[in-house]
Amino acid sequence: MQGKSFIDFLFSQADANKDGKLTKDEVANFVWSRLSKADANHDNAVTKDELKAYAKERFQARRAAHAQHAGRGEKARHKGKKGETPAKPAETPKDGEKSKDEKPKTESKADAKPEPKAESKSDAKAEAKPVSKPNSKPA
Repeated sequence: MQGKSFIDFLFSQADANKDGKLTKDEVANFVWSRLSKADANHDNAVTKDELKAYAKERFQARRAAHAQHAGRGEKARHKGKKGETPAKPAETPKDGEKSKDEKPKTESKADAKPEPKAESKSDAKAEAKPVSKPNSKPA
């Protein structure tokens, strides 16, 4: 696609009959739903010139809207989901301080020292020295 504009590339790929126009039959429905907005003379076909003029018009409208926001001392805001507010940058804690959301660090199992086990009754019997019974003979 080197040396060609996107519009030229689009027409070279989609214009099946090579008449210089894109119609609903030559592109997918979702593509036509966008392209049809560029159809200035409403002949159900979009030429390169119509598409270039539409793209330029859209660019200028967005640029003007951006300049209007910037002219009022506001930062440009990009549209997000309805009701969504832009995220605020996180405050960085000073050295040695923990942030509000910071969880205390815990050691991983590999780093943790094994805790001594509490002896249960069965463990105590197993480790106790055998007691010889009075009726048994030593070997």
